[in-house]
Amino acid sequence: MSRVNERGRKMIQVSAAVAGGLALASVAQANFISWGNTSNSSPPTAAQNWNIGSNWGGGNVPLATDTGGIGNGGVALVNDSETITAFVVGNSAAGGGLYIANGGSLTITDSNNPFRLINNGPVSGTVEAGGTLSATSGTVGIGTNSTGAPATFTSAGTVSASYVTVANSGVYNMTGGSLTVSRTYGSLLLGGSGAGTFNQSGGTNTNGSGQLELSPGGTYQIGGGSISMGSTTGLYFYGASSGSLGGTIQVIGSGATGITFGGVRYYNSYDQSNSKWSFVLDNSTAHITKIGFSANGSSGAVLRTSSTLSVGLNGGVLLSGTNAYTLIQRPTGATDTAWGTGPDGLWTDTTNTNGTSKQSITVALAAAADQGTLDATGNTALSFSPTAYGYVNLSHINLSNPLSLYLDVTGGTLSHFTDALTAAGITWASVSGPYDVALTLNPSVSGGNYFAWDLSGIDPAMQVQGASLSIPEPASLILLVAGGLLMLPPRKRRA
Repeated sequence: MSRVNERGRKMIQVSAAVAGGLALASVAQANFISWGNTSNSSPPTAAQNWNIGSNWGGGNVPLATDTGGIGNGGVALVNDSETITAFVVGNSAAGGGLYIANGGSLTITDSNNPFRLINNGPVSGTVEAGGTLSATSGTVGIGTNSTGAPATFTSAGTVSASYVTVANSGVYNMTGGSLTVSRTYGSLLLGGSGAGTFNQSGGTNTNGSGQLELSPGGTYQIGGGSISMGSTTGLYFYGASSGSLGGTIQVIGSGATGITFGGVRYYNSYDQSNSKWSFVLDNSTAHITKIGFSANGSSGAVLRTSSTLSVGLNGGVLLSGTNAYTLIQRPTGATDTAWGTGPDGLWTDTTNTNGTSKQSITVALAAAADQGTLDATGNTALSFSPTAYGYVNLSHINLSNPLSLYLDVTGGTLSHFTDALTAAGITWASVSGPYDVALTLNPSVSGGNYFAWDLSGIDPAMQVQGASLSIPEPASLILLVAGGLLMLPPRKRRA
């Protein structure tokens, strides 16, 4: 079957599934059972249990041959094994929620009307660690109505489906566990009908021969866990137009254990131009989890320079071991011209010292942002024009000792910056005198020769205009730990 025919078939399936979900009662009118308990505690109480007959219209718990739904704003608890033909949450404006607890499982058997959160009103779904949602013959749909009411699905447990769709302001938060999708095309579809976001902070998201499809408004963000879609079109940007921004793939830090796709494909030239590749560096050892490709991809795989490649700093600060980071790596030895090196592509292939091709996209801290080298042969200070971003080179420092880096910060609200330091795991203290904040750095632990900052996303009014460095003598280290930063210069100012 051609890709065009696959796409048409998929759109027919999705349209039919959405229409069926909105009128689920008509699919099996006699067997449709509505949830009756309006209690909306989440986590639910024992009184909200699925297997209590009085919680259902007619007083009967649904059988495996029934269909069911929650549309009264209530939240149902599943803490044992349940099987049902199809199930929807939100088949009326009151919305509702479903909560699958540790040890609970819900199995959906109908391939035409499986599990979905219809956001006629606010809806939610939760699968705790140890809980299971199985719709292996059909879809899990999050946000299947264009009203755009909140539709949030959160899972730390086990979820399996033929494919998953997230659209219309729907959000899938994967914090752990596993998501297994079996369809080889459109395995995970994001966007296309309004914004659809998949946030992965843990767990495994797998289909060895599958496809992550990013349509306009679709965003896949990963900061933990792993994703593997092995199709030659494993990462597929679909359906952008002259007026749309295309899909977004964003990698946050280096917490993810693996991000791999067979190849990449764009459906049309607008997808090539309007897609967004976004990376946010962090302070951990690896600094970034790269996106890796294992296959040449398809004829539409050119990564255009007109695509947006966005690189930022997690929390606005970075203590780095190197000033170059691999963001995207294409297959070793790839010869397919569709990968687009040179002026028409995003790839810049360089040659390693052993003569082999280094087929990757890397980003380096810009030399123009370098504020200078701090050589701690004695107390050293740098002054420079105020800047919202930049870095100082610490490469001449004895990395075996902790050091104190003093920063002169002007404008904005200092607490915005110090909150970012805390979030980045960097110890700091307020100081007096010509500097505002002192950072305690241990490069041998944090892995770095560069301290970089980008305050533009923290507080646009805040800038750094000077830095000073000192390395405590070994005898002073105990005092530094026990008593904080001592012997600091007179108080300067602080708003």
